[in-house]
Amino acid sequence: MHSQAHLNFAAPRRAESVVVRDGANGSVTIGAVVAVTHAPDEWLLLDGSLQGALSSPQWSYGGQDGSLTAFVNHDTFGLAWLQPVSSLELSLIRAGSGTVTTVANPTSGAEQMVVSTAHPVRLLRSVAYQRGWTADLTPLGGGAVRVERVEQLGLIQAIRVPAGRYRVVWRYAPKGLIFGGAITVGSAAISAALAAFVVLDRRRRRMTRPARRRDGSARAPDESVASSRRRLARSRRRM
Repeated sequence: MHSQAHLNFAAPRRAESVVVRDGANGSVTIGAVVAVTHAPDEWLLLDGSLQGALSSPQWSYGGQDGSLTAFVNHDTFGLAWLQPVSSLELSLIRAGSGTVTTVANPTSGAEQMVVSTAHPVRLLRSVAYQRGWTADLTPLGGGAVRVERVEQLGLIQAIRVPAGRYRVVWRYAPKGLIFGGAITVGSAAISAALAAFVVLDRRRRRMTRPARRRDGSARAPDESVASSRRRLARSRRRM
């Protein structure tokens, strides 16, 4: 059964959330949420990526950072923590063993993490997930660097870390930046190929250009060769 519920405020009020309860069984499914404003007169459909994700008491309004709205996640172990690799959702169940320490690069100040674990784990980072994030895993005992694609777990970032000790560096490269870089490299390659073609074409034309007589008329290729031979013969007789 579908029904509509209307909530009217006589004056503007700030709220972190609107909680809907069904007195019969205690559960209710919320579909589309529409907010109607009078100044200006408009209808707002609340169906963004955060719709239904910032539930209380885990999340609360944290204030404004310029034009951005900040929310506080109360169910975390700080900036980063480890969960079992089998966990498919955000939880406060830590991995049985392992540690993660956040440090800063002494030169650039970029954020780095050091993970030490005896078995594969999932590393969670309390930063909003967005496509384009990857993580470089460098074994502290030596070895090749692994590049892991960042996954979404709830609203935050997560990667899988194998057993061992690793330095983790997070990197962000928007899809548009990668596409633009590919276009730039391709354009440079095409320009270089065109320049090489022009140089080779000029050289070919000079090599095949017919010789000229003193009156300016063109000589045939065999006539030019014959004239060169006669000049060489005369120079030999003079010697």
